[in-house]
Amino acid sequence: EYKTFLANSGGSGSALTDDQFARYLFTVPPDSLDAVLDRWSQFFIAPTLNYTSIVSSIEAVNNEFLLKLQRDSRRMMVLQRYLAAEDSAYHHFNTGNTQTLSHPDIRDRLVKFYSTYYKAPEMRL
Repeated sequence: EYKTFLANSGGSGSALTDDQFARYLFTVPPDSLDAVLDRWSQFFIAPTLNYTSIVSSIEAVNNEFLLKLQRDSRRMMVLQRYLAAEDSAYHHFNTGNTQTLSHPDIRDRLVKFYSTYYKAPEMRL
């Protein structure tokens, strides 16, 4: 409903993640802001985490992974991570793809992640 409402309101949206943050971006006409924020906030209040959406997200993450695979900046980051101390969080693979995200229990893992990290004190608007 969020994406449909956003598009019908003349807005657009996107999301991205980096090492420490997930960012959700959107533009919308001022008269639709309250309604869009209400719909957007439902992702955090009561996420559905249905399997179809999860698979769609995994495909989007994999497409981004493949798109950036040949970039020199990506190669430098991979090398820096490889050279980092093995016991540091930075050393580990940080970009998902279908190989790293396709688990039979992926929904259970996402629910656990959500329950652990998606809390008001951890979020900023």
